[in-house]
Amino acid sequence: MGPENLSIEPTGHLDDGLPSYRDRVATINTPDGPVDILMQRVPGDKKGDHIWKVSNRTVMEIPRLYELYGYGELGDKLSTLIPEFKGLAFQPWQMVVLIGIVVVAYLIAWFLTWLGSLFLKRSKSSRSEQRPLRIMETELSEVVIFSP
Repeated sequence: MGPENLSIEPTGHLDDGLPSYRDRVATINTPDGPVDILMQRVPGDKKGDHIWKVSNRTVMEIPRLYELYGYGELGDKLSTLIPEFKGLAFQPWQMVVLIGIVVVAYLIAWFLTWLGSLFLKRSKSSRSEQRPLRIMETELSEVVIFSP
């Protein structure tokens, strides 16, 4: 069930097994069981007017859902240390982690390439076998450096 199943009627779905003032937006399956995301119809600003707000029952589930699906300790700490920027597809702390992963991946690729070339140079092969080994060394270097 998702937002496409929301009722277009101001009173919501009346046949969903929920009280008339509640509507289910979605259900999140967690390891502890399903959690319903509910909307609740409450009085609005004008007399006789009603509006839909997130149900207090759903709000009570936020800490548990955040514990299961939130950013975790590292994300929480980095988000307080790094200032927020507008207009990024990522949050700034996520960009820092992504750059760190790229740098570590580059260093690992460089080390493996160096190790492979060292191994190939120390190979005690005859002159006739030297040429294929150089080709393999070049190809191996390109694969390790440019692999995604």
